[in-house]
Amino acid sequence: MASINIVTDLVILLLPIRPLHQLHLNKKKRMALIAIFCTGGVAVIASIVRLNSLYIYTYTKDVSWDAIFVSSI
Repeated sequence: MASINIVTDLVILLLPIRPLHQLHLNKKKRMALIAIFCTGGVAVIASIVRLNSLYIYTYTKDVSWDAIFVSSI
């Protein structure tokens, strides 16, 4: 389920890029809007890190050691 969430987050992140380029704004305002929408990339990165830590936690042989990395995120 986490991988599906990552894909949908990426799709939602990329959807407004083309319409933002087609707006008739000066370059500074357009870049500011793109930067605001791209801050959603933080959510995608957090989801990828979370998926990686869950994968490690699932297949670990030492749960007490690897649980530190999962619970710290």
